[in-house]
Amino acid sequence: MPEFARGQKSRLSDHTNATELNVGIDVSSAQNLVFDICCFALDANDRLIDDDHLVFFNNPVSPDGAIRSVGPHGGDEQVFSINLAALSPSVVRLVFTINLEGGGTMADIARGHVRIVAAGAEVLKYPYYGADFTNEQSIIAAELYQRDGWRFGAVGQGFVGGLETLVRTFGGDIASDSPSPILAPPAPAAPPLAPLASPSLPAAGLAPSPPPPPPPPPPPGAAAPVSALSLFGSTVSLTGLGPQLSGPPMEYKVLTQRDRFFAGKLNADQVEQAIMAYASEGWVMISSATAALGGRREEYLALLGRPIG
Repeated sequence: MPEFARGQKSRLSDHTNATELNVGIDVSSAQNLVFDICCFALDANDRLIDDDHLVFFNNPVSPDGAIRSVGPHGGDEQVFSINLAALSPSVVRLVFTINLEGGGTMADIARGHVRIVAAGAEVLKYPYYGADFTNEQSIIAAELYQRDGWRFGAVGQGFVGGLETLVRTFGGDIASDSPSPILAPPAPAAPPLAPLASPSLPAAGLAPSPPPPPPPPPPPGAAAPVSALSLFGSTVSLTGLGPQLSGPPMEYKVLTQRDRFFAGKLNADQVEQAIMAYASEGWVMISSATAALGGRREEYLALLGRPIG
């Protein structure tokens, strides 16, 4: 079983003819650092095809079903099940990354590896060590890419700045209108929200009943309790959410934690700073909630509002 050095590349067919593979990634540290391990599916321009092609535990399956996050398995921190034959034709490169969650640097890791397993047998392995890095927060560990067939590359390239830098590298954008930017690939503007009511055909000669209006916002200065959870400033301004019962027209802003583009863990102080920053712009907290995602993290969602004009 060959052991790769950093920068080494090889035809995958020199090691296996299988198209169904497991890519096992492991990383360990004496400081008990926490890592997110991801697979980016890129097109011929080395750009992330869309956000659903960033595969990890909170988005465990790619749209074509050819990339699956298995989770910890067989001694590896993360395993990706890959069916190369079933990949969308637009996918020409799979990049496997390791991103620190919280403090520390990649120099703090003890050791790690990327290995390819086919039909239950390990066919190649790339080991790496903390001595390979300095102050980076992310690593491109390895890649599978098409060039006269599929090839494997042991990359071992570190990045200062963590997941934000990786997303920029692969063509994603960073939203800039929030206290704590959120990672997001480019996307067209969302259409206006429709009322949350099931459509039905009206009886002959009868007009359909209008949807119930939303509840009015609380008076300025009122605020709902804020949970001390991680908050990302992913924002969508919403206007015209239905007729107002009274008072001036309102615009709304949704703040949401988006774990699939997780760039760092925020603490209660950062939550408070985000809310205070929006308060200085006239935004008032209307409601907030949390929800468990994948059994491992919770997502924080808040609705802010302010009068238009």
